[in-house]
Amino acid sequence: MKAEQIRSARPSPCMKDLPIYLNDHLAGSIDAIEMIEDLIDTHQGRSQEDF
Repeated sequence: MKAEQIRSARPSPCMKDLPIYLNDHLAGSIDAIEMIEDLIDTHQGRSQEDF
Protein backbone atom coordinates (compact mmCIF):
# COMPACT_ATOMS: atom_id res chain seq x y z
CA MET A 1 0.00 0.00 0.00
CA LYS A 2 1.35 3.40 -0.94
CA ALA A 3 1.56 6.28 1.53
CA GLU A 4 -1.15 8.14 -0.44
CA GLN A 5 -3.53 5.23 -0.06
CA ILE A 6 -2.89 4.97 3.66
CA ARG A 7 -3.57 8.68 4.22
CA SER A 8 -6.75 8.65 2.16
CA ALA A 9 -8.10 5.41 3.60
CA ARG A 10 -11.17 5.88 5.76
CA PRO A 11 -11.19 4.28 9.20
CA SER A 12 -13.52 1.35 9.48
CA PRO A 13 -16.89 2.11 11.09
CA CYS A 14 -16.03 0.09 14.18
CA MET A 15 -12.84 2.09 14.74
CA LYS A 16 -14.74 5.37 15.15
CA ASP A 17 -16.44 3.95 18.27
CA LEU A 18 -13.26 2.48 19.74
CA PRO A 19 -12.49 5.47 22.03
CA ILE A 20 -16.01 5.27 23.50
CA TYR A 21 -15.68 1.51 24.02
CA LEU A 22 -12.30 1.85 25.72
CA ASN A 23 -13.44 4.77 27.88
CA ASP A 24 -16.47 2.76 29.06
CA HIS A 25 -14.20 -0.12 30.06
CA LEU A 26 -11.83 2.24 31.87
CA ALA A 27 -14.73 3.80 33.78
CA GLY A 28 -16.05 0.36 34.73
CA SER A 29 -12.62 -0.71 35.96
CA ILE A 30 -12.23 2.41 38.08
CA ASP A 31 -15.70 1.87 39.59
CA ALA A 32 -14.86 -1.75 40.40
CA ILE A 33 -11.63 -0.76 42.15
CA GLU A 34 -13.42 1.93 44.17
CA MET A 35 -16.14 -0.53 45.17
CA ILE A 36 -13.56 -3.08 46.32
CA GLU A 37 -11.72 -0.41 48.32
CA ASP A 38 -15.02 0.59 49.99
CA LEU A 39 -15.76 -3.05 50.84
CA ILE A 40 -12.30 -3.46 52.36
CA ASP A 41 -12.76 -0.31 54.46
CA THR A 42 -16.25 -1.36 55.57
CA HIS A 43 -15.23 -4.87 56.63
CA GLN A 44 -11.75 -4.15 57.94
CA GLY A 45 -11.16 -5.85 61.28
CA ARG A 46 -14.03 -8.30 60.80
CA SER A 47 -13.76 -11.99 60.10
CA GLN A 48 -14.62 -11.34 56.40
CA GLU A 49 -11.34 -9.44 56.03
CA ASP A 50 -9.45 -12.70 55.44
CA PHE A 51 -11.95 -13.69 52.77
